[in-house]
Amino acid sequence: LVAMMFLTGNASVLHVMAQQLGYTCTPAMPCQAQGSATLAFMRLQIAKAEFDRAVAEPLACMEAQGDAWVTPAELRRAEAAAGDLHTAVDQLTATLRACKRPVPKAD
Repeated sequence: LVAMMFLTGNASVLHVMAQQLGYTCTPAMPCQAQGSATLAFMRLQIAKAEFDRAVAEPLACMEAQGDAWVTPAELRRAEAAAGDLHTAVDQLTATLRACKRPVPKAD
């Protein structure tokens, strides 16, 4: 099944399985920081701001209109921003891990 999804480039089965179990799937992005912890941290802050905006705008509309509902498009936008935020956290952690001081070897 995994080989079939890989060869076709279609991971819809994976997404359906995750959805049935209450999870979401996000494609892993290659590191955008090129080893720079500062750049990775900056990208994390940008992703956090995008997530905050994707959530705050529908909430503000709901509060202003009283009984309004979140639209499917607003929910998709918030879910996509959450995935990007998770990726940014993972990339920053990986960048920090790569910068870790080596453990001294005992002779």
